[in-house]
Amino acid sequence: MKNNYKIVSIHIPKTGGTSVRSVLQNWFGNSFYFYRKKNIERYPLLKLILPLLLFNKKMIHGHLDAANLRILKRHISKNHIKILLLRNPLDVQISKFYQLHRRLEKKLYISKANKKELEFISDIDTYISNTSSNILRYLPENLNSINYKQVIDSEYEIVGVLDYLQEYVDKLAEILNKPKQNVPWKLQTSNKKQPSDQTISNFTDRHSLEYEVYNYILSKYKK
Repeated sequence: MKNNYKIVSIHIPKTGGTSVRSVLQNWFGNSFYFYRKKNIERYPLLKLILPLLLFNKKMIHGHLDAANLRILKRHISKNHIKILLLRNPLDVQISKFYQLHRRLEKKLYISKANKKELEFISDIDTYISNTSSNILRYLPENLNSINYKQVIDSEYEIVGVLDYLQEYVDKLAEILNKPKQNVPWKLQTSNKKQPSDQTISNFTDRHSLEYEVYNYILSKYKK
């Protein structure tokens, strides 16, 4: 990869973000920029100085959904590549369910979007049946069930899945010419109560495109 290229790391919530961020910060140090969507929304003037903030940054990592990616692209050159990590859509929702419970128990801040889901948190099946994955918000807007393979392959330099997080990080190290690093990540939902088989089946059917994309990327790592 050319030295003058910036790397845009798209982090989908509940997809190993803390672990990936730790690795990227270790690699890039002061050249790492953590893009905070809330800051951009809360402080509109930040958009004006964004070019200055990004000028000497090599790695930009954050919750860059399609809308925020459009903002970012106005302030960086065309010389950039994108990398993407996905997680099983169902696992993302399960993780969100338990995180919401923890935040309620500890009386922590709950976003407006998550407050809308509070009426469904009586049990895991109710939550999964009445909420939807937001993964597509972070994928190219022209992606569909016909072109998803072509779009994924053309849009991203490297894609990975959380199931193979270490292998994904190893690929990043290779293409970015960085030292290999063990990823400090541990599955948090495996020992939690899971949805019923029927709930899982219904969720999978409702999110068929997300699963087509996820399974396609997963196939790149399965041996």
